[in-house]
Amino acid sequence: MIAENTYPVIHLWSPPSWHEDQYIVGNREGLEELVKLLQKVLAEEKEVDQEEFFTCDGEGYSLVVIRNEDDVNMAVPYTESIASEKRKNAIFPYDVLCED
Repeated sequence: MIAENTYPVIHLWSPPSWHEDQYIVGNREGLEELVKLLQKVLAEEKEVDQEEFFTCDGEGYSLVVIRNEDDVNMAVPYTESIASEKRKNAIFPYDVLCED
C-alpha cells in the first residue's frame, strides 16, 4: 500500500517540441492549491503569485504563476534543442519578474 502524501504534489512536464502534450499531474491537495493560485492571479489581485509545491520524492519548489498579456513575445517552453527558443527578443518568465 502506498502512503498518501500530506503535502501538495504537482509535477509539470514541458513538451520536448512542437505539438507535443504538456502535463500537469498532482495529488488532490496539490491540484486544489494550484486552482487557488490561478484564481488569485486571474482575479487580478496580483499579476504574479507563487505557492510552494513538492514532487513525489518530497523535494519542494516554488511554482510562480505570471499573468502576462504579451503572448506574442513570450519564449517557447520546449526542451529539445531543435525546438528551443531562438529569438533574441523573446521574453522569458524571469524577464517579466525583473520588470518590477
